[in-house]
Amino acid sequence: MNARYLRPGDMAPAEIRYRLSLKGWKQSSLARKIDRHPSSIYQVIEGNSSSEYVMRAISDIIGIPIEIIRPSQYLRPKKRGRPFCAPPLSIQ
Repeated sequence: MNARYLRPGDMAPAEIRYRLSLKGWKQSSLARKIDRHPSSIYQVIEGNSSSEYVMRAISDIIGIPIEIIRPSQYLRPKKRGRPFCAPPLSIQ
């Protein structure tokens, strides 16, 4: 399993699926509802991909804050230092 975004303390994929099923949802129905491909829902739940939009949809359905589902992603402190995208240089 190559779960790049899944860390200790994050909710297990099986638990997310279980909580979705308790609310009467499947990954495919969630994908249709938010207009995403079912494989992208699967990848986010498994921790192989990161999408705040998908995680917020899951959070709204199961009634658990996104910071509890994936604390390693959404409770990280902001990185310090220079911004990633610097303003363009004016070359004359």
